[in-house]
Amino acid sequence: MDVKVETNLKYLEERIDKAINVINGLREENARLKYILKELQDRNNQSIEKINSLLDNISKLL
Repeated sequence: MDVKVETNLKYLEERIDKAINVINGLREENARLKYILKELQDRNNQSIEKINSLLDNISKLL
């Protein structure tokens, strides 16, 4: 193979490896953010339940 072709192939392989690493990092971050979102949704639902319970208790007092 021509030296220039070999150099270009090596460069492309390095770029592909870097791109794969970036993609893997983004997948990990996506999984982490999904977990955080689920936790926030759970907390939000708990808060809504507490508010509804408080409103029920207030309406019983009125």
